[in-house]
Amino acid sequence: MANSAEALLTWFFEILERCDREKPAIVWAQRLPENSDSNPTESHTADPQLGIRRFCDQDTFMTAMKQDGIFSLLGSVLVALLLFGARLLLDQDGTAPPVAQGPQKNGQVTAVLDGDTIDVVENGKSLRLRFAGIDTPEKSQPFGPEAKAALDRRVGGKVVRFEVRETDRYGRSIADIYDEQGHVNLWLVEDGFAWHYKAFSKDQNLADAEKQARAGRKGLWGSNRPVEPWNWRKLSSAQRARYQ
Repeated sequence: MANSAEALLTWFFEILERCDREKPAIVWAQRLPENSDSNPTESHTADPQLGIRRFCDQDTFMTAMKQDGIFSLLGSVLVALLLFGARLLLDQDGTAPPVAQGPQKNGQVTAVLDGDTIDVVENGKSLRLRFAGIDTPEKSQPFGPEAKAALDRRVGGKVVRFEVRETDRYGRSIADIYDEQGHVNLWLVEDGFAWHYKAFSKDQNLADAEKQARAGRKGLWGSNRPVEPWNWRKLSSAQRARYQ
């Protein structure tokens, strides 16, 4: 598989080199501003030595493709994948691609396990939902019981809407949860019951909500020594005792 991918990339870059030879006048060795309206082509790659983008006009690129007999369904799919891969390699803003979301569903909350995990029943099927993008204190951690109680008051026994993003290694569905008042994941962060889980989320709304909660010393931020749950889980019993 790796050899096949390498061969495809080699072919792709050969097409671009042919563009350079056939129409050198329309090849630029410069980086366009990100907000530029100029778009010489839809095909581009990066020069690893110069750190620049090299462009070829689309007519030349398509002509080269015709000459190689690429106009088949398989060829079109491969070209699309290669262009998409090149786009990802060139994007340098550090933003992860959005996670594909499933359809929105309704479920009744049957249990609140902790501040960021609930059980719901949807069409007679029981599901365990882990709130996406956030992490609340563990039940044994300071402010853990308060986070669980706050979530129970808000959604316990009620019908919520949820959108599943993925399934984690524990079999839990990672989801965004909504009720009549809005986005529950965001509310937990806004009111100081949860951290924005930056290792798994690039959601700017959650990041901003945490900053505001910190500034207002809401919830767990009223403590002088709040410990991130992902760090708390690494502590020994003796180390945890220091925070009790």
